[in-house]
Amino acid sequence: MRRINVLAIGVLLTLGALAGTALGKEGAVSKLDALPPGGLHAGQMIPVGFTILMDGVEPYKADVAEIVVRNGTGKVLSYPATAQGAAGHYVANVYFPAAGTYTWQVTQGTFFAPYDLGTIAVLRRFRHLRETLGEARAEGFAERLIAETAAASGRTPDQVREIVARWIDRHPLPYLLGCRYPGLPELFAGLRRHGKAIGVLSDYPAAAKLAALELAADHVVTADDPEIGVLKPHPKGLAALIGRAATTPAATLMIGDRADRDGLVAQQVGARVLLRASRPIAGWQTFARFDDALFAPMLA
Repeated sequence: MRRINVLAIGVLLTLGALAGTALGKEGAVSKLDALPPGGLHAGQMIPVGFTILMDGVEPYKADVAEIVVRNGTGKVLSYPATAQGAAGHYVANVYFPAAGTYTWQVTQGTFFAPYDLGTIAVLRRFRHLRETLGEARAEGFAERLIAETAAASGRTPDQVREIVARWIDRHPLPYLLGCRYPGLPELFAGLRRHGKAIGVLSDYPAAAKLAALELAADHVVTADDPEIGVLKPHPKGLAALIGRAATTPAATLMIGDRADRDGLVAQQVGARVLLRASRPIAGWQTFARFDDALFAPMLA
């Protein structure tokens, strides 16, 4: 049987907010620029761009432009916007002081009514709940995750699904190639030259992200697969991946970056594990780069 080299991949992203277009009173339209790839984070100054359009078409030069933010207690924060670039385009540096639920709107000059950007949950709630459910090894986590995130952020489950699909699944795709670790394509190529199968085990949908990274795997298993339904470190996903590759745990090498997820799941099924880390981790074999000396036999 061939040895399968299992690579755990993931992109750390936080729950962002929906960008979009809406009509205000008198036909004013405000359109948000794309938000930062990592979404909105509390405690950071975030440049937010938008364009004001009359009747949804003609750029409008407003006498006053700003973004106004209100938290759940009604406290108001105002961030003036300055004209930048094309006509009608403005940028405001917005600061959310703490994690929580906010409403925000654009002031579109003194003639047009403000544009309501809706309620946004500037939370790491989705990520935090996912971590919690992983630690609990909860089966059928997906619906519970959506329901609890919706309850915590004041959204409907369908709205949460769309936010997650947009900002975690789709929006990062154009940026992933620039974030790919050096040496990873060469390692994939070397593994194939040496007849090693490559598998991917991920807690998030992986196919589109692998394509964006310009990488290909022989087998892919994710926590969202209907027959899996559990997050790492539950061993079900890795066991399924090994089964699909028609190999054995003893012939499997798990390459990951978290001892509490990738390391533990490998230990439970009896596979070897390597962890990417900038410094040694007690009790684990680590490496810093994908062109480190320990990979030399595969890169030759």
